[in-house]
Amino acid sequence: MPAQSFKALGAGNGFPYCLEKRVSDTSIYNLDSSNDVPLEDAMKLCWNIKSLSFGPASLNVLTSQIDGKAALVNFEPKDLASDPIKNCGSTFALNTVSAQGNIQRIDEDFHITISKASMLTVGGVRKYFHGISFFYQMQSGDLDGRFLSANVSYSSIPNFSASHFASLNFSNVQTIEIGESGSEGTVSHGNFKVTTQSVVTIGGFKFLKTVVKESEQTLVTPATATIGTIPITSEVPSIDSFFTYE
Repeated sequence: MPAQSFKALGAGNGFPYCLEKRVSDTSIYNLDSSNDVPLEDAMKLCWNIKSLSFGPASLNVLTSQIDGKAALVNFEPKDLASDPIKNCGSTFALNTVSAQGNIQRIDEDFHITISKASMLTVGGVRKYFHGISFFYQMQSGDLDGRFLSANVSYSSIPNFSASHFASLNFSNVQTIEIGESGSEGTVSHGNFKVTTQSVVTIGGFKFLKTVVKESEQTLVTPATATIGTIPITSEVPSIDSFFTYE
């Protein structure tokens, strides 16, 4: 059923709230990057988003329940006029255990979040960022002390600066002795972290995709990082539907 038509007075900026600067620490972002979205896209995702999905998780503002409570039931765009943050800060998270046993455990989490759009002014130019985000996290551990993790986020925000990338990523390998006085030989213990970013389009809207892979493990000699083969979900977020009007 189409949504009821209404007059969107907003806050004089096209949104039912004042736009805020989302980037709190500008030193870690490249504010000259073109990861912003047109004002029309930010407004459409604010006023008219109806349902989204990511893997086994889904969020529908008409039916979704969060923590067992009907957080968004019977929500319509017109409700934003009287309650400007009606659909903001709403998150649906789903945890799955894809494998478990005495040897290895793999936990996966899928999150969908609707938050407020934001705006930055860079060099006198306004840049808009929508409030939809998706997040995936995988953690794997085994009895041999091998720990792998990966997370993937899709959000609307400037990308990291080159200097911040350099501070995030590391590759540390240490040779350690095992047994008394090294009588049993040596092994290499490695810690590795790799972060990448790219701009992707979901449902016609621009998102910044950030992938972080991290590994801590005992390695055979020569020490080699297997971080590049850490699996991440093949699931792709989806913007499923918008409200329509008579």
